[in-house]
Amino acid sequence: MTVGVQVEQAKALAAAGRLDEALALVSSVYCSHRLQLAAQQRQVNTRLQVAPAYRSSLVSLAYGAEVAVDAGNFDGIFLVMKCVSGWGTVEQAGESRRWEKGDILPVSMNRPTRFHFNGEFEQISLRPDRERLQALCAQWIGHALDEDLCFALRPFSRSLSASWDGMLGLLGSGAVPLSAAASQSLDDAMLSMLLAGHAH
Repeated sequence: MTVGVQVEQAKALAAAGRLDEALALVSSVYCSHRLQLAAQQRQVNTRLQVAPAYRSSLVSLAYGAEVAVDAGNFDGIFLVMKCVSGWGTVEQAGESRRWEKGDILPVSMNRPTRFHFNGEFEQISLRPDRERLQALCAQWIGHALDEDLCFALRPFSRSLSASWDGMLGLLGSGAVPLSAAASQSLDDAMLSMLLAGHAH
């Protein structure tokens, strides 16, 4: 079944109150997690779209309801999450941050992770290929990493956000199909921008 079909099916089921279908859909893209509706909520209206970006993935997601997400240890996943609307919070290893419309925040892998999204929260996230990201970092410092790469849990600077938005526009437009070589170069450019522009 293609991602597009899964998304359309999950929309209908989630709108009918099938929280388990929304959970299964999002888990298939990210990682296993627990999803809980806020007390005043009765249903979700999950919208999800996935676009390949060479070895990374570009994901648009909105739950359409206030939810709490327990992502466990966020096994093997990096995310660079842009808040398109609404607001959300994330807690990793006891550190907490809030982000609102326009904020871009990196979330690191293999750390206890919890999210809270209000009903208007919508995100566009880049899910970098973890092996490529860490290999690129090791290449820059000249030796293998002693431990997993971990980014500072805070929003991007204004200048980095502007540059990142430009790259997201290139990835998401689809106006000009890119060759495999061009896609790889663009993917590596975004990973390099992340490594060079944000503390880790």
